[in-house]
Amino acid sequence: EISKQYGLSDKEREIARQLYNGKNNYEIAEAMSVAENTVKSHNYRLYKKLGVENRVQAVNLIREGIKP
Repeated sequence: EISKQYGLSDKEREIARQLYNGKNNYEIAEAMSVAENTVKSHNYRLYKKLGVENRVQAVNLIREGIKP
């Protein structure tokens, strides 16, 4: 599982799930009951752990990690 491979926290794992489902920062913030800036902080840490620079790269890596 990608979350174990990259040592993702529960919040980062939830962010990754939301990104995979095509949610934007506002939608993620609403779903998690947090501020949009909190989502941006989680995104930043997620990208660093995954070794990517942006949302598209993160989603592509997540998709590759969960192929059947």
